[in-house]
Amino acid sequence: MIIAFFFIIMQTMEGNKIYVTRRNYNSIRTTHILTHIHIHTHMHLHIYIDSYTHTHTHIHTHTHTHTHTHTHTQISTHTHTYTQAYTYIHICTIHVHTHKHRHIVGIVVTSIFGIHHQMFYSFISILLFHITNEI
Repeated sequence: MIIAFFFIIMQTMEGNKIYVTRRNYNSIRTTHILTHIHIHTHMHLHIYIDSYTHTHTHIHTHTHTHTHTHTHTQISTHTHTYTQAYTYIHICTIHVHTHKHRHIVGIVVTSIFGIHHQMFYSFISILLFHITNEI
C-alpha cells in the first residue's frame, strides 16, 4: 500500500529529531507529529549560483571659468550586488519510526534566494515523499 503525503519541515534538524507537519488530504484535520528519523542512505546534489559584487568607479571632471579656473573632480562608486540562488536537491531514503515502520523515499528541493543589500531571504522547500508500509 502506497500512501502519498506532503511533509513540510517546521524546524531544522536537531540531531536525528525533526518536527514535521503531516497533511492527510483524505481527512479534514491536520495532525502534527514528532518523528524520529534515521537516514540509511543520503545522496545530495548541490546546484548553486553564487553571488558576486561588481564595483565600478566613475570619475567626472567639470571645469568652469570665472576670473580663474576651478576644476572639480567628482568620484562616484557604484556597487552592484547580484542575487544569489542556491538549489539543494536531496535524494535520500529515510526510515521513520512511527506507530508502524514505514520507508520513505523522497526528493527534497530547497531554493534559497538571498538579496544582501535588502537583507531579504526567502526559503522555499518542496518535499515529495512516497510512504510504503511494512506488513
